[in-house]
Amino acid sequence: MINKNSRFHFLLLPIVVSVFGCFIAYSASVKRVYYKVYYEHGDAIALFRDTIKLINAKTLTIQPDSKLTLLEGDVILQQGNTVFKADKAVKNDSLNVFEAWGHVHINQNDTTNIYSDHLKYFGDQQLAKLDGNVKLTDGQATLTTPSLDYDMST
Repeated sequence: MINKNSRFHFLLLPIVVSVFGCFIAYSASVKRVYYKVYYEHGDAIALFRDTIKLINAKTLTIQPDSKLTLLEGDVILQQGNTVFKADKAVKNDSLNVFEAWGHVHINQNDTTNIYSDHLKYFGDQQLAKLDGNVKLTDGQATLTTPSLDYDMST
């Protein structure tokens, strides 16, 4: 004979197991990479690395030996509020860097736009090294130069 409480436990067990399994799967998928540790008033403050994310590419080729990802065709990458667009790019996830060629466009916080032919971007330092027909606009002024080192964090 099965009473009402045992039926409730029989139905509750699969739900609890499913929720616990989802929690375990989510915990395993969250990748946290510590970037730097700063000391403030004797306490350690750990900051998480802001990785460069791939948003779009028509062709993606992964080279496991060199840990490089080759991206071609309407490449869109993002780090925080900054969006990078180019015709081609080579991304190194282990170093959090990429290099891009052809119709390079950086849009930072929807206010600053930078255009060039070539870009080397260092994600941990948030440093963009641009060359070839560089143009920077912020809505108030326009700067044109053959090359530019731009600190994205300031």
